[in-house]
Amino acid sequence: VLLLDEGHHIQARTYQEIIREMQPSFFMAASATPVTPTGAGLGKFGITKLILGPQPKQLMDDGSLCEYKMFGGDDAVVDTKGIKVQNGDYSKKESEERVLSVQGDFLRDLLRFNPDLHPTITVTVSIAHAHTLAQKYNESGVSAEVVIGSTSERDRDLAFSRFSSGDLKVIVSVALIDEGLD
Repeated sequence: VLLLDEGHHIQARTYQEIIREMQPSFFMAASATPVTPTGAGLGKFGITKLILGPQPKQLMDDGSLCEYKMFGGDDAVVDTKGIKVQNGDYSKKESEERVLSVQGDFLRDLLRFNPDLHPTITVTVSIAHAHTLAQKYNESGVSAEVVIGSTSERDRDLAFSRFSSGDLKVIVSVALIDEGLD
């Protein structure tokens, strides 16, 4: 029996190795995303049933998922027209160029929407963008740290510990803490 979480990553080499090695007689994948990062349907990988789970609002009402507030600055609208789509998502290079050209005054917006500086997660379009924003936060006196795929488990744990205690005000990340963040 194989129960696979984050099933939309089924095309990953490590997932495929596990499946080949186990040759499960029963195989189930769970995911909130019914397509792979390349845009392929999960049926291509042998997943034949889709069971819809509870929606985020229901999970928040049940206390199983924390409520959140998401804000964007007034002058930070990104025009995606003409950006190439690669593997089912916008080109990172072109997205980064557009975001950097219109990011507006993100620090002003942070302080307007979050004047008490409650712990904040800033999601960016690329690693370079994450480092740029973290540097600007820190230069302005707002403690920020980049947490990305290459950040060691030890450093991630330390960052989240400082974040939980309030010593670290902002975690800046890209494509890492958008899945399974508790």
